[in-house]
Amino acid sequence: MNLLFHILWFDDKINEIKPFEDSLELFLYQYGFKLDIEKVDNISDETLNTISSRLKNYNPYDLVIFDYDFGVPDVNGVTAAEKVRRAIYTDIIFYSSNPRQLNDTLVKKFIYGSYIVNKFRFDHTIRPIIQDHIKKFTNINNIRGLILSEMSQIEILLRKKFLEYHNNTKHSFQECSLKELKINDINKTLTKLNNYVDDELISDPHNYTLQDLRVNYKRFLKHQNKECKILDDKGLLHEYQMLRNNFAHRLDEYDKNNGTVSLINPKTNEPTDFNFERFLQIRKGLHELKNQIETLPLSNE
Repeated sequence: MNLLFHILWFDDKINEIKPFEDSLELFLYQYGFKLDIEKVDNISDETLNTISSRLKNYNPYDLVIFDYDFGVPDVNGVTAAEKVRRAIYTDIIFYSSNPRQLNDTLVKKFIYGSYIVNKFRFDHTIRPIIQDHIKKFTNINNIRGLILSEMSQIEILLRKKFLEYHNNTKHSFQECSLKELKINDINKTLTKLNNYVDDELISDPHNYTLQDLRVNYKRFLKHQNKECKILDDKGLLHEYQMLRNNFAHRLDEYDKNNGTVSLINPKTNEPTDFNFERFLQIRKGLHELKNQIETLPLSNE
């Protein structure tokens, strides 16, 4: 979950959801989210199969909403949900003017993890469901991920703005170039570092980066004739170091046709695709990386 609350909404009369949409938008804003809805009004087998296929690769949605009555023979919200449910287990909300009948149908079809809302009390009933959904994801790890994700996007935007401003502005007030200013900042940092002892330096993430840790840990081990491939330039730590930097400093684009999300290289504009399987590999790799770091030597003995 990020600052957008993503809903996949199925209704054959999609224009009629506008009052619900406006109300949800105001409600979510109170919780710090912007509403983002993908609307589906073409309830055909082809459309449902396409959506289900891409959801197996990547699922960006926080909630899926179905109208029960599509006004089409032999097709309703439940038959459509059956296909979507095979791909994902995101919470589903159905709305109907006859919720009791709908409940019996859902039980018979074994569609679990769903809520039923009376169409005429939709706005009042859906709010506690969304509120509870938001609470599930309001923990330290999700907030950490949110901050890292959004701050990386803010940094990209700020860098783009400053670059454009710098190129379009006469700097009569500026006595030296940006390069010289950066060198001055580095010299100030070097002066500060002279006052550090090694333990303080290693413990300071602002002045001693992950790259510093990896390279110098390797140097110390090499000096003691010890090898540790995890610290190599092409090792697992370096691989995930670059992956983290890419996630932090590249914009992402979602391709709903292929069910993939891509990180765009700002220099080449080339995309790197990610999907469910790739995220699975990343999680397994992170476990392996942590296990290998645990085995690193702690002394020269």
